[in-house]
Amino acid sequence: MNLLNLLDKNSRIQISMVHFLLDYNAKTSTTTMIEELALTRFLFETNIEEVGSTLEQLNIGLSLTYDKIHNSITLQKDNHTSLDKFYYYYLNRSVDYQILIYLYQHPSYSIVDLSHSVSLSEAAIYRHLKKLNKEIKEFDIQIRKGTIIGDELQICYFFYQLFWVGVPLDELEGKTNDVSAMRFADYLEKKLKQTFTREAKLKLYLWIRILKTRILKQSLNDSSPILETFFDYQTEDSIYQIVRDAYFFSLSHSAVFGSPHNAIYLYLFISSMSIVPPDVAMILEDGYWPTSNPKIIALNELVVSKVKSDYQLGQEKIDETFIANWKYYLTQIHGSLLYFRGSITFLEEKIISERLLKATTFIPNFELANQIVDEGEILVEKALLDTTKQLVTRIYLYFINQIKRFSTNQITIGVHSSDDYLYSNIMVEMVKTEFENHFFITCEIAEFGKSYDILVTNSTISLCDFGYTDLYITNNFKTNKDVSSLRELLAKHSQKNKPLEE
Repeated sequence: MNLLNLLDKNSRIQISMVHFLLDYNAKTSTTTMIEELALTRFLFETNIEEVGSTLEQLNIGLSLTYDKIHNSITLQKDNHTSLDKFYYYYLNRSVDYQILIYLYQHPSYSIVDLSHSVSLSEAAIYRHLKKLNKEIKEFDIQIRKGTIIGDELQICYFFYQLFWVGVPLDELEGKTNDVSAMRFADYLEKKLKQTFTREAKLKLYLWIRILKTRILKQSLNDSSPILETFFDYQTEDSIYQIVRDAYFFSLSHSAVFGSPHNAIYLYLFISSMSIVPPDVAMILEDGYWPTSNPKIIALNELVVSKVKSDYQLGQEKIDETFIANWKYYLTQIHGSLLYFRGSITFLEEKIISERLLKATTFIPNFELANQIVDEGEILVEKALLDTTKQLVTRIYLYFINQIKRFSTNQITIGVHSSDDYLYSNIMVEMVKTEFENHFFITCEIAEFGKSYDILVTNSTISLCDFGYTDLYITNNFKTNKDVSSLRELLAKHSQKNKPLEE
C-alpha cells in the first residue's frame, strides 16, 4: 500500500514536483516539469505556488524558487533535511487518512458519527470506504458493517505500519509516556543483557500502544490462524519465555495491558521486526536456528542450501560471525513472511529495486534469488505480494553478495599489458566494468609466478611468467571482438565451475 494513494490529486502533484526536482539535481525548466509530469499549465501554476508556500510554512530545510522570467524552478535542500514532515503534512490533511485514524480510535463506528467527524456526506463516506478497502486488501483486512474485519494480529500490524511509515519518528517518540511499556522494554533488556536502540524501543512502544488501544476499544476475537498453531511448537522457545515473563511483569502494573493473546502478539512482533539485537547469545542456545518454527527453519535452510550449492561453499569456509548474524537476519525476515502480510510505503518500491539491481546486481545472483523466492512461496503455502517479493529478493541478493566472498568458485583473471603498469590497471577496470555484473570473477594485474583461470594479455612475450588454464590475447580492447570473445571464454568457465545436478 502506497500512502500517496490516500492523498488528493493536488497533494500528489505537489509531492511529485519535489521528487522530480530531487531527481533532476534540484533544478529544471518549467517546460520539462510540465511535460514529464503530464500537467496542464493551470495545474502546474496552481500547485507550484502552493508547494512553495507549504515548504516555507514547514521550515524543514527545503525551499523552492520559481523564476517565471527565466522559465526555471530550483529546489534548495539542506544536507540534514528529511522529507518525513513534508509527507506527513499532506497525509494528515488526507480524508482517507483521517478516516483510518477514526477507525483506529473507534473500532466500532456508525456512518453518521464518521461522516460528522470528517465533515463529509454519508454517500461520500461510502465512496472513501470502498477505495480504502482496495488499498488495505493486501493486509487481508476489510472495513465492513461498522468495524474492521480480519485477523486481529493483521489489524494491529496494519496500524503499526500506518503509523511507523506515515508519522515522523520524533513525533512518535514525543507520544511515548507509557510506564508499563517502558517497564516491559527495561525487563527485556535486563534479561537479554542488551541495550535496545532508540528505534527498536520506539517500535516496541508503538506496538504496545496499538495492542492497548485495540483492547480498550473492543474485545478480541479468540480465533486466529496464528494463535491456533502457535502452541504446537513455540511455547518452549527461550525468547518467548522471556517475552511472556516480561509481559506478566508489566501486566501487574497495568490491567489495561491484559489479554491472553498479547504475550504471543508481542513475541511474534519481536521475532520479526529486528527488535532484539543479532548478538544475543540466548537465541542460539536451543538449536542451530534461533527459532522453533519448522516453516521458518525450512525457509532458512532453503536459502542457505541453494546458495552453498551454487557457490560450492562448505561450512568450514564461512566466517562464524557471518553465520551467526545471518541466522538472525534470515529468521527475522522469514518470521515476518509467515506472521504478517502487507506493507506500507511512501515511495515507489519498484524504482528503488530497479536502481539497486542496475547498480549492484551480479545477474546470476538475481536469477538465483528469484528461484529461492519462487520455492519459498511454495513452502509458506500462500502467494506473496509483489512488494513482499521485491523486499525479499533484495535481502536474498544482499545475502548472496555477502556470502560469495567465501566461495572458491570464482573465475580468476590475471591481466598483463606489455605497455606499462598503468595500462594494465586500465585493462583490469575494463574487464571489471564489462563482466563483473555478469560473471563471478576476481580480476587483478597478473603477478609473477601466480596461476589464473584466464590470462588476458596483449603480448605473448611474457607468457612463461604466469600460470593459466586459458589464454586470451587482446587488441587492447579496441574492438568489440575482444569483449565478445572474452565473454564466451567466461561462459565456458562458468559452466565448468557449475556443480553437477543431483
